Amino acid sequence: MSAHTRRHFSHRAIGVITATLLLFLPSLARAEDAPKFDGKWNTTVTCKTGAPVKFVTEVQSGVLGGQQGTEGAPGFLRIEGKVTPAGVVHVYAKGRSVAGDSAGGRDIPPGTEYGYYIQAKFEGKAGSGNRVEGRACAIKFEKK
Repeated sequence: MSAHTRRHFSHRAIGVITATLLLFLPSLARAEDAPKFDGKWNTTVTCKTGAPVKFVTEVQSGVLGGQQGTEGAPGFLRIEGKVTPAGVVHVYAKGRSVAGDSAGGRDIPPGTEYGYYIQAKFEGKAGSGNRVEGRACAIKFEKK
């Protein structure tokens, strides 16, 4: 093989390799950008008063959401928010009370609307956190 042919072959091989990399790099970058906490999570909210509330939440592209019960009905609870790539979770909980719930030591009527912020942390396939203000509530997440 002549030196000219070898040079032409080398330049052609480099061109093919470059074209192949350019073709596949965008999909590799998207795979790396996909948040590692995406998926379904078993979620339990336990407050100082009242029974634990269990439901499934889902994280998609770093956005967390899930609900228990029927919107507007007593016992309804929805949480929505963001999960950072580092696993820091900032969500807002919105719901309606059930019979026997209390606030500040007083019973509140079933169906009373409430809302609060939760700060949590995901690590691997688990997460936990707490209500930021108001009565004490803890939240736990377990990846399905």
